[in-house]
Amino acid sequence: MKKTLLFVFVSATALLLIMSGCSKKNDSQAATMKNVAGTYKLTAATGSFAGLTFNLYDSIPACAKDDRLTLNADSTYQYVDAGTQCAPPGDDSGTWVISGNYYIRNGTDSGTIKSFSGSQLVVSYTDNSMGFPVVATETLTKQ
Repeated sequence: MKKTLLFVFVSATALLLIMSGCSKKNDSQAATMKNVAGTYKLTAATGSFAGLTFNLYDSIPACAKDDRLTLNADSTYQYVDAGTQCAPPGDDSGTWVISGNYYIRNGTDSGTIKSFSGSQLVVSYTDNSMGFPVVATETLTKQ
């Protein structure tokens, strides 16, 4: 009986150690102003409509793919038409804020934060301007 109890105890302990050692690492961070602040480059963009997803990144002009978005901790941002310049250049500046899981630029452009890993920020935007919802999702990678 003692051997059986000892076996059960050792087996249960070993199982708990194995399970705790195999837990998945959580690659997400809290999407706070402090954590998100930094300089980003657009690295992926997709669109979804009526259950179909399509690649938007490939349709972005090459002169815009090297641009940089700097989100400052003081709620200001600068969008710089870096590298190859577009005509006209797409430089921009303004304010940004995170409110809950919403990313808001200039008080009106609102997106939903899908994930933030510390190095990648994924935000989706819904546009209903043509009478049906189109969802655009962009992946920004910290530089």
